[in-house]
Amino acid sequence: MDADNVTVLVMLNRMVSTKEAPEAASSASRLSLQMQRDGDTWKLAKLNAL
Repeated sequence: MDADNVTVLVMLNRMVSTKEAPEAASSASRLSLQMQRDGDTWKLAKLNAL
């Protein structure tokens, strides 16, 4: 196990509406974030859309 590298899975749900289409539409996204520790902070190393 490597304590300085992690993978974070993100599920994002959002409602989108515009002036032209005021009826809100649902949009879902899934992301995989590879993070690396840099001292006391975490930094994004790689982002993948799933």
